[in-house]
Amino acid sequence: MAKGKKPATKRRSTPAKRSGGSTTRSTAQGAHPRRKRVLGALGLVLLVVASRVLILEGYGIDSESMEDSLLQGDLVLVERLSYGSEWIPDFEAPDVGDVVVFRRPEDGGVMVKRCVATAGQRVLIKNKVLHVDGVRAADPARSKYLDATIRPAKQSPRDHFGPYVVPPGHIFVLGDNRDASVDSRFFGPVSQPLLIGRAIAVLWPASRPNRWSRLGNGVD
Repeated sequence: MAKGKKPATKRRSTPAKRSGGSTTRSTAQGAHPRRKRVLGALGLVLLVVASRVLILEGYGIDSESMEDSLLQGDLVLVERLSYGSEWIPDFEAPDVGDVVVFRRPEDGGVMVKRCVATAGQRVLIKNKVLHVDGVRAADPARSKYLDATIRPAKQSPRDHFGPYVVPPGHIFVLGDNRDASVDSRFFGPVSQPLLIGRAIAVLWPASRPNRWSRLGNGVD
């Protein structure tokens, strides 16, 4: 041993303390699934709300005015984007034949009727028969008339109406069951801002013997 040199002493390394390290990791790992579940639930809620507000909604049929195309008590699925909205303002006019959901011009009540004429078209009803632009319009496949009586024009616009030209930004609507329908013959044309959407399917049929055969049927 060299003179004056002290022997080297072995240093013992002290292991670092893992105060709560494994607990922290396990806590963090447990938090991730919970966070994912919460975010997933929030996403689902937002999707449902957005679907209801922007895209799809159910509406009940509360009268016989669209029979037999739609029956009183039916719940119909309505697509809200076809004709624009306050979020998507671009307006696409309904096509003739569309079954539309709208707010009644006089009081804002929700109604379901069929579009039979659009802006600029000439409507004439004579002895219950609808003519558009001088051509007899075909009746919807399941429309019906309950009353064989022809009411004079002075008494009611039900069986005699027009001629009338639909103004810009409006549509003319009739119920398929025209003898039992209050529609544009009585309250006038429907303007674009009053349109809610287009009926596309029977979401839940009325309580009738043929309920199950009509479940999910398209509206035409």
